[in-house]
Amino acid sequence: MDKKTVYEIYSESFPDLLAGYDTFFSRLGLDNNASKITFFEDKAFAVYQNYALLLLCVGKDYRHLGIGTRLLKIVEKEIFREHEKVVLGHSDTHYLYPGVYGENAVSFFKKLGYEYSWNAYDMLLDVDNNVWENAPGYDGGDFEFRYRKDDETRAVKIAGDEIDGWGDAYASANRCLVAVKKKSGEIAGAIIIDEDNLYNLSLPDAGGFGCVGVRERYRKFGLGMRLCKEALKILSEMGIKRCFIGYTDLVSWYAKLGAAPIAKYAMGEKSYS
Repeated sequence: MDKKTVYEIYSESFPDLLAGYDTFFSRLGLDNNASKITFFEDKAFAVYQNYALLLLCVGKDYRHLGIGTRLLKIVEKEIFREHEKVVLGHSDTHYLYPGVYGENAVSFFKKLGYEYSWNAYDMLLDVDNNVWENAPGYDGGDFEFRYRKDDETRAVKIAGDEIDGWGDAYASANRCLVAVKKKSGEIAGAIIIDEDNLYNLSLPDAGGFGCVGVRERYRKFGLGMRLCKEALKILSEMGIKRCFIGYTDLVSWYAKLGAAPIAKYAMGEKSYS
């Protein structure tokens, strides 16, 4: 199966959360062979990496024929050769969808022995409705909010790794906004801003932000919310109308900014038996 056919089957499967061609292959680790792909003739494919099943898609004309089940069993056999479990949706380094999207897919994996533990969400908010401006956040003068400087790469990596393992993301992002303690110059927190979004074919007018984090000793001051508001201010100045927030369970927290869920993912796995 060639890349064009793979992408066509994917597009049939996720028309309402559709990533662009290059993003699709990059996010799944297929461009650099970080992941493996298994085909069922020209009808279906599955992408996996180490212990994680990143994606399974069946062409629309071949569904409900048992092809998905047969393909899944092939992949499970390969994964269980070296690992004790299969995780659905995400690995440590790659994902396109963080978990299982859609009730039919959830039921499919559940029938085949997968158990679900929690739900993650994608959210969307209108940048130009000004609701986010009223969200409570830090309003003191002890911190400076600005883009990461070129000589702060190491410092922001240390901060990111301490926050939630996001050091490499903070260090490599084109737009990384930081909260800096004025007296010490220490980076207290950061957020990544993107003028685009992961599913830009379905959400063509949306930018986004992510990896919002604050070091533990600086929490409870409202710095995280202030970072979000600063990011939204920048997106607004760029003329972006909507903001995408992906892979989160902080639904009520982001709702303070006016965000609402647009997708729900079940986080599941299956142990070897």
